[in-house]
Amino acid sequence: MIYTIAAFSPEHAMDIINRNGKALPIPEVQLIQSYMIPGSQALTLLEDGVPIACGGIINQDWRNGEAWLLNSIEFCQNLKMTWRVVREMLPVLANKGNFKRVQAHSLEGKCSVIKHLRFQYEGTKRRFSIDGQDATFWSRLFPEG
Repeated sequence: MIYTIAAFSPEHAMDIINRNGKALPIPEVQLIQSYMIPGSQALTLLEDGVPIACGGIINQDWRNGEAWLLNSIEFCQNLKMTWRVVREMLPVLANKGNFKRVQAHSLEGKCSVIKHLRFQYEGTKRRFSIDGQDATFWSRLFPEG
């Protein structure tokens, strides 16, 4: 298998969403539009030319952002390699977008991946998600400039 990184495109995200076959809590178009807010940064991980994950940082102004990841079932077939790529690309995206702070959140206490990406715990927001679940918030700071 050959893994490559490409610029993110909405078609990559739609391909993953369609292959996963799971209903999302918001319309796909709305989700993808949030990934493309001006100033945001994103990449796609391809396996033999097929998108297996898209991820990036959504611009929240004042050099702050929200990390996101949309992965396919195939992403989980080689977790050691795929998570290494995600861990290496996060600082690249933060630098490219000139982000000084990036936050992430997890639902239902699922946080091992966020810890792996070197985020630090900040707190819990009650009833944060679209369906009323509590969310645990994390942040990671990046060098300025």
